[in-house]
Amino acid sequence: MISTTLIVTFSSLTFFTVATAQAPSSTPPASGAVLPTETASFDWAHKSESRKVMNHYVKMVHQVYSDLNKSVSLLKTDIKLFTENPNPAQLEIAKLSWKKARIIYSLSESFRFYGGPIDDAKNGVEGLVNTWPIDESYLDYVKGTPNSGIIQNTKLYPEINASVLLEMNEKGGEKNISTGFHAIEFLLWGQDFNPQFSGNRPVSDYFASSNPIAKRRSQALNTLAELLETHLLPLEKQWDTLNESSYATQFLKLPEQQGIQKILTGMAMLSMDEMAGERMTVALIKRDTENEQDCFSDFSMQDLTANMQGILNIWTGQYGTLSGPGVSTLAKSLDGDFAKKTEFALNQSLTKLSNLKAPFDFIIQSPKNSPLQKQAFEVINSLENQAKMLSKIARLSGVRINVSEK
Repeated sequence: MISTTLIVTFSSLTFFTVATAQAPSSTPPASGAVLPTETASFDWAHKSESRKVMNHYVKMVHQVYSDLNKSVSLLKTDIKLFTENPNPAQLEIAKLSWKKARIIYSLSESFRFYGGPIDDAKNGVEGLVNTWPIDESYLDYVKGTPNSGIIQNTKLYPEINASVLLEMNEKGGEKNISTGFHAIEFLLWGQDFNPQFSGNRPVSDYFASSNPIAKRRSQALNTLAELLETHLLPLEKQWDTLNESSYATQFLKLPEQQGIQKILTGMAMLSMDEMAGERMTVALIKRDTENEQDCFSDFSMQDLTANMQGILNIWTGQYGTLSGPGVSTLAKSLDGDFAKKTEFALNQSLTKLSNLKAPFDFIIQSPKNSPLQKQAFEVINSLENQAKMLSKIARLSGVRINVSEK
């Protein structure tokens, strides 16, 4: 039975995500390249289902980016209110707004990894909004080095503005991050020294009336929020079919096989290379919390759960009030039994992620072979398995994606 709306609650954060079939860095890697189709598209037997899936997919992508932009606009407002009157209550409001925006961004990541607008080699903004891990000392003070970072260095950077933050982003190293979600996260939460709790930046860091560095920190935080909004706005426009020159318009002109190939590539690459690989395995194997994606806010597990929900949204064709043919429609026409198995696997991954309650840095530092570690690796196996199943669906539809079924 497919539900139409799921309300997910993480601690004090409640937000609407989307339907599920049952209740329960970084630049895309080279392996995410879309491969040539195996058969000619003009006589493809599943044109009708695929065209419907493509049409609805574009509507969903546009709606998610529209919701994302609304949430980032609210984040910008709440950050401004906090820096104008720094107090604990307003800081918590700004943090909550960050989490809400972050969740919607995580839902959107299933639309990546095939050269779409966010990853476009020339104009893509992913590196400006989501790069991690970051060297926090590049931006502001850290424990043991109170004068580190762009914010503290008044000599080299007499003004804190958009030009400076953009110019310095990834200058001299890929961890030298000065834009995006994680730079904002650091300036809101500060460093995290306790695996059971998030960072706890003091509100006094923003008492600008008595501290010129605090004023620069406020300028940086407000500018980062403005830049995030600036960078994300074009994504909504690029997925607007009313715009004749948009990516969405061009996407809908693609042969059906090419469109389906891109959609499945996004789902499978997020599952395999990103979630199972970069976002979980790397941190767990290295036992290094610096490789946790949301290492300041301890929001990584919620991120991963939203990533998984985003994949399911494409499968079911449901998001908020939007409902239409998802990839499951095509999969059922190709092999009904295998489609059921795939749907079960997707829901199983969501359930396992939802049941992994501990902060990810606590899981990373847990003893090897502990119940939490075993639970985390079960999630990884589940994500890898679903990616292989999505790869098989691609093959059944006559296309290839660069994820092995073995």
